[in-house]
Amino acid sequence: MTAEETVNIKEAEIVKLILDFLNSRKLHISMLALEKESGVINGLFSDDMLFLRYKLLHY
Repeated sequence: MTAEETVNIKEAEIVKLILDFLNSRKLHISMLALEKESGVINGLFSDDMLFLRYKLLHY
């Protein structure tokens, strides 16, 4: 007897999981690159805060 189950996960949730992993490993440049490419931000930040965070990590 085989049991089959389906798990539905939104793509954005998977990206957030990866972003959390990158952040916990202090891989901030990779995290920012993924945020930029995917358009998914892992957190509640204002546009100004996102701009400053990006600038601080690239200098």
